[in-house]
Amino acid sequence: MKIRPYEPEDAQATKELFQETIRKVSRHDYNENQVEAWATGFQTIAEWNNPLQNSHSYIVFEDKKNI
Repeated sequence: MKIRPYEPEDAQATKELFQETIRKVSRHDYNENQVEAWATGFQTIAEWNNPLQNSHSYIVFEDKKNI
């Protein structure tokens, strides 16, 4: 396992991971409308990328796959 600073090139993969995780994990605790609102809160890659790039965000990965 390795840790490195977040880079703009990570945006698409991390956004997809976030959305998938929200839809799988949170569906037991929230209704469908709430889950979708949360999972789709960031409509564009730029909306997703900006807060991550402007904060102390890191990527954890193993064998070139984000975890």
